[in-house]
Amino acid sequence: IRLVVEGEYGLELARHILAELRAVTLRHPTAPILIDTRIAQTTMTATDTYDLGQALREQGVGTAVRMAIVNDPRHEFNRASFLEEIGRNRGLQIRNFHDMEPAIAWLSSPVP
Repeated sequence: IRLVVEGEYGLELARHILAELRAVTLRHPTAPILIDTRIAQTTMTATDTYDLGQALREQGVGTAVRMAIVNDPRHEFNRASFLEEIGRNRGLQIRNFHDMEPAIAWLSSPVP
């Protein structure tokens, strides 16, 4: 499953994306997810990112799904890295990358 986020987004759109991902993972419960936000800009705060991380586990994808987020933080607070930390603390298989190749390699590698 590959999703490219473009333009500006905030918590509301991020929650909508989460709902869409949840629907897809119900049909394909172990399909890896690649989210590319490198060309997007966000208005999300650190608190918004924390709330989204909570929702990932509570309403989102299951622990069997691998999710890679590829971003370019542009010298800003790295929200995807923070989201990774929140998700991993809740048992999710989520990683943040800045380049596509390592993300694809991780998603394609055998699950330990």
